[in-house]
Amino acid sequence: MPECLPTIILSDDVVFPNIQRELEICKAYNIDAVRLSLEKYGGRLLITSTKKLKTSNLEKGDVLDIGVVCDVLSLEEFREAGGSRTVLVIRGLSRAKISSCESKIVEVGGEKGVGVWFSECRLVRTRQPNRNKCKTAILKVFRKQGLSLSKDEDKTRILVKLLRDSSGDLEQIIDKIADAWEKDRKGVLEAKKFLLCDPDLFNRLNLMLSIEGKKNKRGINIFDLPTGDDVQAIIEDKISKRVTRNISRQQKEFYLREKLRVIKEELGDSSSKEIEVKRIRGLLEKGHFPPNVIEKAREELQRFEMCSSYSNEATVIRSYLDWLLNLPWMYVSQDETDLKKVQKTLNDSHFGLEKIKDRIIEFLAVKKKSKQETGTIICFVGPPGVGKTSLAHSIAKALKKRFVKISLGGLYDESEIRGHRRTYVASMPGKIIRGLRQAKVKNPVFLLDEIDKISVGYHGDPVHALLEILDPKQNTEFNDHYLEEDFDLSKVMFIATANYEENIPDPLWDRMEVIHLRTYTEKEKLNIAKEHVVPDVLNSVGLEKDDLQFTDEALLFIIQRYTREAGVRNLKKNIEKIARKVVKELVVDKNKVSVITPVEVRTYLDYEIYDVTKKDDESIPGVVNGMAYTDFGGDLLPIEVNHTAGKGGLSLTGNLKDTMKESANVALAYVRANEELFGLKNQEIDWNNIDINLHVPTGGVPKDGPSAGVTITTALISSFLNKPVSSKIAMTGEITLRGKVLPIGGLKEKVISAVRGGVDTIFYPDENTKNLSDIPDDVKEKVEFIPVKHYTEMFEKIFVK
Repeated sequence: MPECLPTIILSDDVVFPNIQRELEICKAYNIDAVRLSLEKYGGRLLITSTKKLKTSNLEKGDVLDIGVVCDVLSLEEFREAGGSRTVLVIRGLSRAKISSCESKIVEVGGEKGVGVWFSECRLVRTRQPNRNKCKTAILKVFRKQGLSLSKDEDKTRILVKLLRDSSGDLEQIIDKIADAWEKDRKGVLEAKKFLLCDPDLFNRLNLMLSIEGKKNKRGINIFDLPTGDDVQAIIEDKISKRVTRNISRQQKEFYLREKLRVIKEELGDSSSKEIEVKRIRGLLEKGHFPPNVIEKAREELQRFEMCSSYSNEATVIRSYLDWLLNLPWMYVSQDETDLKKVQKTLNDSHFGLEKIKDRIIEFLAVKKKSKQETGTIICFVGPPGVGKTSLAHSIAKALKKRFVKISLGGLYDESEIRGHRRTYVASMPGKIIRGLRQAKVKNPVFLLDEIDKISVGYHGDPVHALLEILDPKQNTEFNDHYLEEDFDLSKVMFIATANYEENIPDPLWDRMEVIHLRTYTEKEKLNIAKEHVVPDVLNSVGLEKDDLQFTDEALLFIIQRYTREAGVRNLKKNIEKIARKVVKELVVDKNKVSVITPVEVRTYLDYEIYDVTKKDDESIPGVVNGMAYTDFGGDLLPIEVNHTAGKGGLSLTGNLKDTMKESANVALAYVRANEELFGLKNQEIDWNNIDINLHVPTGGVPKDGPSAGVTITTALISSFLNKPVSSKIAMTGEITLRGKVLPIGGLKEKVISAVRGGVDTIFYPDENTKNLSDIPDDVKEKVEFIPVKHYTEMFEKIFVK
């Protein structure tokens, strides 16, 4: 069966079977072929030569049809003053017929896009000559080689016996003699290629019997062959040169190192290696390490002392020991156990978030009572800017723990978590171990930021590594690929953050307790701005409290008209912008005191970016206030309906998405099915000859969701009855074909936006009554809440009473 092997292609040399020799290779594709052979083919490869001397733009047709299957014995790179040399030692096994040879792009040593030549080859057998002809020919070869039968009968007799017992030994002798020829002599390279490729052993003998200046039947120029003594001398010369080269290199290195050592001694500077060894021994004596770490460090230190200071191995060992001995294997910090102090610290650093703070205190209370790690991993989920990261930082501050943060956004390589194996100089531990070294204790608060944005690549799945880290039953023996020693992570308090819960990988989500951080209300943003943002901004620009003051109206004006966000990041940016302008003015007029009102806000920030949606001053048939929930809060959502003569179609405009379109169709179907109940029979509506137009203003903003179902239904009925619905009424709820009103999300944000828009009555699904407790008391005081289970209840209150 043909076999596909990585291939080395030589342009100025020929390799023969049954020969062990070294080759100096410099072409990248040849070096990569050797690396691939060692990595995936057990060190086996094919070596062949080019038909003509060619060093560039190698093509398929440039190589010989015969090659030699070889085993790689060693591959070494020698660095010298003029550069580096790559030396390969191989053992030739047998000739092989090449059926195809082509270059392919493969992965070698983790590196993609590497070009390597491959050959489809099959082993070939040499055609054996007639035994009598063979004896005659070999005697001539011996004479040509200077071997006299009368003078060297013992040697001749041994060789003849070998030929008689096995014709294969003759092939080995010819190959060894050919390999000993110096390739630099004229015609030698072509002769070697002929001896390699000709399948007939007798033809090879005839070549050796040819004389210089003549041509054999294949037209190859021949030369005088070296004598037997010459062959031995050539081999001895090769060995001598190689030994001399190695000795010279070693002597050069020894001389330079000794010279460097003496220079440092003359300057009063001790050997850097000795200093490093002393430093490491000092760390071992003074530090607190587990027995297995001490044993491992001593083993590596012994290796370090034995190798050269300037070798790559020394660099790798030095880096490894530095990591191993600078980790907090036994060091823990003393936590704050007074929960009242913890509560106060959380209250001082974050406004609101009462339920979240209570859950954190519960978590800490259980840990204190049980006197052991709870194993619970907290995950804060919420929109950007609501304080997930700062809350984790405040927890660390409240507990007097060290704080470490790593970002997992876009992470796709498992080695970034588990570490890289010590196979190259730049290897290092993963993010977890690096974070613990930064913390210098084994019980910090460890924030895993953006855990919902982990990616999966061809380097492995980081999620699988995180599973071990976040599992209390496994993380007591976390094994980093770089350290190769187990590290106990059970005392680490892991906190994760995410923007979207649905994007968290299921195995991780199952191991964490998710705590939702919702959008801040305007009142919460106002308090955060007064208590935290403004003082921080004043401090950052070098202003005192009396130099710049913001009125509540000004802050609220910025919140409503210049920001649309769930958190307070853009609010802080706008306050910083005002502060910088005030600083510029104070430099000119040092006695000026600035009090910022809405007028000054407009002066410093230009005109408003956003408008607050207000209810209409008058009530119009077909126009009803809905309520929308967005990533940055809520807003009023007026829905407009009118109808004209037409062909019975429903036109939906206002950038509506699929779910909202379906909700409009359900509402229309419900109204048509109950036209008598709603008093539409008297209107004598011909559904097949009217066009209904439904529009939701602000067409540039996409809108989706089922919660506008009751609003669309009410707008349709209002338009057909020509009865206006009070603009002080707003409503939300999903409707079914049977008129049931189903629960919705974001009630808190919707109600706050409706009250801000001037609404005083809100219809909402009865099943959402439990969510009223989330709404601030000052908001609930300004509005009447009417729960409904079925749309007919809403119809009675709006159109009948």
